[in-house]
Amino acid sequence: MRLLTKSNTQFKKAITKLPLGVSSNFRYWGEEKTLYIKKGKGGEVFIPKLKAYSLEVLKDAIVEVLEKDVKTEIISVRPGEKYHESLISNEETRNTFEDDEDYVILEDKLQGNNKRKKSNLVNQYSSDNVELLTKEELKKILIEEKLLPMK
Repeated sequence: MRLLTKSNTQFKKAITKLPLGVSSNFRYWGEEKTLYIKKGKGGEVFIPKLKAYSLEVLKDAIVEVLEKDVKTEIISVRPGEKYHESLISNEETRNTFEDDEDYVILEDKLQGNNKRKKSNLVNQYSSDNVELLTKEELKKILIEEKLLPMK
């Protein structure tokens, strides 16, 4: 049995323990489907509509893709560590609009020329209130994006 370890950003070299510190995360992986330079007029903040994932499910996906038998250890939360990642705060929801792919935060002065619909977000947009990626979806991403060393 091997210990799951932390490595560089693509989990290529195993050297130290991997602290699984937050419950769920957002990450923008995959196809480059939006070019914000073309979509923007200036002054907007674009936040892609994303699924989140739990780090435990990510760990399980990595282990299955690498076909390794590993031992894991749950550690306590570190000071200042978040359980969930927030991309739009409660305060920002009042200036948030959306299209099919993104939320867009606009300054008050930019809202008059905006053709997007007002977002129906009433609470923050964070990893604890969106759909989660499944282990199979994460495995597909890990393989297709070549995020792990493959045999």
